[in-house]
Amino acid sequence: MSTRIRAIPSSLSAKTAPTVAPASTAFDPAVKKVLGTRLKSNMFGYTLALAWIQVVLLSVGKLVGQDGVGLKTVIWTPVQPFTIFATAALWGGLALPVLLMHKTCLTAELTKGTSFAKTVQKAWARGDVRKTLATYTLSAFLATAAYVLLSKHLESVDPRLNIFVKSRKHPLYLNGRLLFLIMSQVTVACVQSVRNVGYGSFTFIWGHTKLAPETISPMLLVEAAVATVSVMLSLPVFFIARLALRISLQTPLVKMLFWWLTPFTAHFLRGSFSFVLLFKHLPLLWRAWCLSLLTSLMWNFCDAIFKEYVCQPVPIATADVLVSGITSPDDVFKHFAYADLTAEKFFAPNMSTAAMWPTLCRESLLLLGHHYQHLVRRGVAPLPIVAPPPVPKPVEITATPVKMVRQSVFKSDSPSRASQLIDNLAGDSNADLPESFAKMPDALAKRVSEASSVSLSRFKPAVPTPASVAATRHWYTRERQDRVAESLLPYRKLDLLVVNTLSTLVAASLTDDQLGVVQRDIPKILEAMCAFLDEIETYQRDLPSATNEEEEEERKKAVVMLVEQADGFREGIARVVKTFGTKLSAFKFPPRVARKLQGFLDYA
Repeated sequence: MSTRIRAIPSSLSAKTAPTVAPASTAFDPAVKKVLGTRLKSNMFGYTLALAWIQVVLLSVGKLVGQDGVGLKTVIWTPVQPFTIFATAALWGGLALPVLLMHKTCLTAELTKGTSFAKTVQKAWARGDVRKTLATYTLSAFLATAAYVLLSKHLESVDPRLNIFVKSRKHPLYLNGRLLFLIMSQVTVACVQSVRNVGYGSFTFIWGHTKLAPETISPMLLVEAAVATVSVMLSLPVFFIARLALRISLQTPLVKMLFWWLTPFTAHFLRGSFSFVLLFKHLPLLWRAWCLSLLTSLMWNFCDAIFKEYVCQPVPIATADVLVSGITSPDDVFKHFAYADLTAEKFFAPNMSTAAMWPTLCRESLLLLGHHYQHLVRRGVAPLPIVAPPPVPKPVEITATPVKMVRQSVFKSDSPSRASQLIDNLAGDSNADLPESFAKMPDALAKRVSEASSVSLSRFKPAVPTPASVAATRHWYTRERQDRVAESLLPYRKLDLLVVNTLSTLVAASLTDDQLGVVQRDIPKILEAMCAFLDEIETYQRDLPSATNEEEEEERKKAVVMLVEQADGFREGIARVVKTFGTKLSAFKFPPRVARKLQGFLDYA
């Protein structure tokens, strides 16, 4: 009798390959933690230092020259408790709201349109105009309050910046000096909002740009010019507001409805006009200019320091977390993941290349495919997929039998004499016309058709449009060639990162990928890169020629951008071709891709 054979028990079991964790649980929290640390330690620190410098300069400038103020007082001014308090108040009013606004509104989408009109439309649709205007206006009010408190504390002479004028007879009159200071700050907020929309300040900068010290002097000059323009604009705005208030409050209906404004604004109904204030209150204009410069400088420094530290690479230790970041729906996080993913991390001994590569390759090719289709369509949105209409069910008609008419249904050939007489009296269709009126000569018909085809645009309007208005409208709505090229390649820096990452990993797989997991996708990767490169070169050849110097400058910018993008794709393709060489003959490529690769192989 034979002995039954049993299987040897073992604790080993078939284990599935580990899957890539979702980005929301692995990569995104790590990036947010690093960016939060930079916000608190670097951005808050540098802006707080600038606020302290501004308060110290204002304090020293107001103390120098006063009676009883010595050198010791000036030296101890930077560390006095009031200086620290004023610094905190100024930083909380100027820097903190702007930094939080940039953090909230940061986007990878290109916010600049092909023309200034489309830029404003995109910003208004996203809500950037309302957010920036509200934030800057609130910040301007807080900065004005901090400046008024600082002036009251440091100046020996009353700056006359109270809310109400000091009058026993009219204690509720609003202070016009303070209102003008607030008006100038609101004007600065409006100017800064327009600058943010025009420059696309909320767009993520693809690539780290170092804030150089030599950019400080140009920034000071630009902000001084912005402060001057803002103060000059606030003068007519204040004049129009005061004139409108004077006219409206003298209207009986408005005076009856808004009678409660009279105790506060009655002094604005009399006195000199606002344009005379320029010559009577020059120190007030100097205050407004200094406060505008202080405000605009802090806002733009916050913008620069935010871009400086947000766009720096985020170091992540392991490759599996970086691959999970590639699946993130946010393109900013994808940028950080691709920028930090290297061949050393991907082919590390403790990493599962077979589990990570399919996700990495699929997400990368999908990303390049979406951007390639956007370039092929020249920015036109794809048509929505319309579902086929459902097939209607046949309707069963229950009809009743109809009795057939067995008489003649045709009209009688010989109408009656009475009906013919009635038809002749009722219309002129049967009237006999002379031969000379029945036909129109061909020459006359040709002249009438030519006269009717004259375009109405040849006639000049009754009120001609001024040349300046037409030029302004043309500048506002004209599409720039460089902006059009940028709109067709809005994520060009991210595309170059994807190409660089894929080509580097494929080139390193020749020695590091022992199982050949990466090499089996070489045809798809090279085909995607070659197709994208061909489309970039085609668009560069199809750029319209320039008709003036301005368009020529825009065309040069577009060509430079396209050449840089094409060189990045060529570098990625050349890296793979140089590494594998003739080994690429083992793969099958379409004829168009094969001819493209042959050129790279011959050059190598």
